[in-house]
Amino acid sequence: MADSSNNVNPAPAIDETPISPSRPNPQRKNSLEQHLKHRPVRQELVKSMMFCFESLQRNA
Repeated sequence: MADSSNNVNPAPAIDETPISPSRPNPQRKNSLEQHLKHRPVRQELVKSMMFCFESLQRNA
């Protein structure tokens, strides 16, 4: 019978590096919030989509 104590695998190393940088770029801070401030309202998007859809139907 083989001695199983020689076949012990060491525990794999755990990478504890943070996913996000510890010092975020100040230009990127709140970039989503800034982007959302300038997006069109839903009604404008719906109106624009309907206009595109109707013009495609006319040209088909």
